Amino acid sequence: MKKLMLQLLLLFMVFQVDAQKIKDYAWDEKPTFDKIPDEFKESPAIVLKDNRWVHMRVGGYSYTSFIMKHLAVKINKKDVINQYNKVRAVNGLTRKVRDFHARIIKPDGTINVLSEDKIIETEENKIKSLAFEGVEEGDILEYYYILKEIPITADYEIFQYEVPLLSAEFKLSASQGVRFLYNESDLFSITKDDNSYLFTAKNVPAYKYEKDAKNTALINKVIYEATSSLSSSQWSLFFSMAFKKFNYTQISKGKSKDFLKDLKLNDATKSTDERLTILDNYIKDNFEFRQSGEKSKIKELASGKQKLSSMEMLSLYGLTLQQMKIPFKLVFGVDRFVGNVDPKTFYSVVPHKILFYIPETNKYITPLEDYINYGSVTEYELQDTGGVVYDFSNPDKPVFKSEIHQFPVTDADFTKKNTETVIVLNSDGQNASLEKKVMASGYLGQASRGYVKDLKGNDEKEELEKFVKYIALDGMEVKLNGYDFKAEEFLNNYTNTPFEINLKAETIADFTENAGNYLMVNLGKVIGKQNNLYQETTRKKPIATNYAKKYHHKIMFNIPKGYTVESYKDFILSKELKREGKTICAFNSKAAVVGNQLVVEIEEIYSDINYPVTEYPNYREVINAAADFNKAALVLKPAG
Repeated sequence: MKKLMLQLLLLFMVFQVDAQKIKDYAWDEKPTFDKIPDEFKESPAIVLKDNRWVHMRVGGYSYTSFIMKHLAVKINKKDVINQYNKVRAVNGLTRKVRDFHARIIKPDGTINVLSEDKIIETEENKIKSLAFEGVEEGDILEYYYILKEIPITADYEIFQYEVPLLSAEFKLSASQGVRFLYNESDLFSITKDDNSYLFTAKNVPAYKYEKDAKNTALINKVIYEATSSLSSSQWSLFFSMAFKKFNYTQISKGKSKDFLKDLKLNDATKSTDERLTILDNYIKDNFEFRQSGEKSKIKELASGKQKLSSMEMLSLYGLTLQQMKIPFKLVFGVDRFVGNVDPKTFYSVVPHKILFYIPETNKYITPLEDYINYGSVTEYELQDTGGVVYDFSNPDKPVFKSEIHQFPVTDADFTKKNTETVIVLNSDGQNASLEKKVMASGYLGQASRGYVKDLKGNDEKEELEKFVKYIALDGMEVKLNGYDFKAEEFLNNYTNTPFEINLKAETIADFTENAGNYLMVNLGKVIGKQNNLYQETTRKKPIATNYAKKYHHKIMFNIPKGYTVESYKDFILSKELKREGKTICAFNSKAAVVGNQLVVEIEEIYSDINYPVTEYPNYREVINAAADFNKAALVLKPAG
């Protein structure tokens, strides 16, 4: 926010020159469009043209953005008409709609221009909109509007739809004194002319969401930042402005010394690991984030729960680390499912993640996520990505390092979910009683601990019960008869002690079915609902999962008196994906009758977070094996 405000002030100071005449923009009276490639012709609709223009007029008493959008869509199938026949002339903080035009181009070339009385304006926020009427298959819907807005200095434009896009143009322009920094997808070409930038792309494929993929990161877009000079958005200037000195008003010299002394943070007999664990655990246990609009409730440093803003939390850690004389680096990264960090430019519109990296221990403090502890792993979204570095090795002279810090990939042994379930059929043979233990470590354990802590703190008993059902028996209708938690304290994160849930429940629907003399027991449901990739037979994007992980499930079913096991073959599955002879992901299950029980065990592993498209067929088989197990049934028959 400070960065944006500074840019606004700088932009106000430059001299105004009326640059490109965006206000004079108009469409062609007889439009022409690019030829449709054969591979796009079967699409239910095609965006023939998507032209946009952002012009900033700055200086003197004027600070305004003009926004133009010009779109043409060809309707090939009537089923999608309602997706494209409504238009709202709105972008950001709109002051005025200067132009708004729409027309329908029939297959024979006839052009029907919509009259102005078709434009509707809302009373509350004065947003103008229109609806195309009488649209038929083969029609082209075309419109453009120009808005006058209160400008922002950074934004992004997405150029991809659920249908193909033939021609995309995005123009950035400004009056003298304004410069643009930009980051565009590879599909775009760019030409520059004074203060004007034109991005163009042809034949953009339809956007398709795919499970386990970097969908948002791979979408075609242009990110831009307006500035008064090309250096004002560089990381070095951003860091020196925002973090040259941490500022937390509750740490005076006296209070800081007491804080360090009370927690023994400078105890020479303790290792750096021990001291940082004490610090991180204390802050995570005793400080909470202040929500937007919530009043500050800051007390003394050692007096219990306190409410802090994100910047105050960063400052508390930063100042304390400096007082402890522990060198550290502030590292900015970007969620790998959203995008990549730009090594040269800070884009304020990109959501960055901030961590403290301690070179001595090769570990991280995650200040803005209250469920992640100090340790060797980072937020899972940062794995296998790079971050930019502000080095506090010399706290008196922090410096931006032109290096990229590589975040590690966490091993599958870190995140495990182990379950043990004992099942006894009721006397009516329709439902069953369950006793289940769930043990979750790593990212699963951390998230569960944090969620339970929040729910308990807010006394949300109903939501807590929903969480227990979800984590233990998702997809089953059950009545909980009781549950408890073990190792739920945050301190257990540092040793990766599994978070444990123990519960008792009764099924209330669809657990058994009669098939003649046979009784079908839907035993596979007890592992919880599973994702599947049955419909996704082809793949375009590489596979990217949240984190590496392992599962072990053990199911012990008491065979009821008067029955014998006819078949349990559906519980014996084996699917694996191997890479250079090494198992990368797998689903293996086995079953056997042991005494009066059917014992089923499952081992499931996903040891990597990235898989190329070539591995998708085998990856899909592993995922679908888990879904198949979830549907599997045990077949019982009357004894004798």
